[in-house]
Amino acid sequence: MNSVKSKVSLFQAVCLCFCLAITVFTLSGCEPLRKKFRREKKKDKESLRIVPILDPVDYAPARFSPEEKYTYHYTLWKAWEKELAQNYTNDSTQYSDKRQEYLIAEIIKQLGEMKTLVVTDKAKKLEEILKDMDKLQKEYEKPEDLRSRFQMRSLLKRTSKTIRDDFDPEVMKEFYINYE
Repeated sequence: MNSVKSKVSLFQAVCLCFCLAITVFTLSGCEPLRKKFRREKKKDKESLRIVPILDPVDYAPARFSPEEKYTYHYTLWKAWEKELAQNYTNDSTQYSDKRQEYLIAEIIKQLGEMKTLVVTDKAKKLEEILKDMDKLQKEYEKPEDLRSRFQMRSLLKRTSKTIRDDFDPEVMKEFYINYE
């Protein structure tokens, strides 16, 4: 039993010496202890900051053909119209009146942009559709109880069908205004 205690105390002594040696080597390092724990002064920020010298690059403005612009506005119209149509198909009101008015305003805006990119004959037809959309927008000036959701839905469906059939970018290829 005595030999077991002596082995344990010897092991503890070796561990203690090993820990002390590691502590001494860690604290001593290459610099004196006083220097090791001293806070260094901050360096000048201005001397460290590198100011790059950039030459401005002038890019030519992006040029899009009327066909590309028309397709872009047509795609946006489809997105706004789809969202508004989803609200009209549901019996419950999914969106507030404010959101619906916003959707109609965006649809009118996209149709107006499309109108500027096509020849006069097609622009007149788009103008008629814009008048129908204005009627739809004016429906929101009435109180909700006096509005006919069925009429609003049928007006939207009718104008959407007309636009999809007559104003699809594939159909409109020969009706764009050339700016060149």
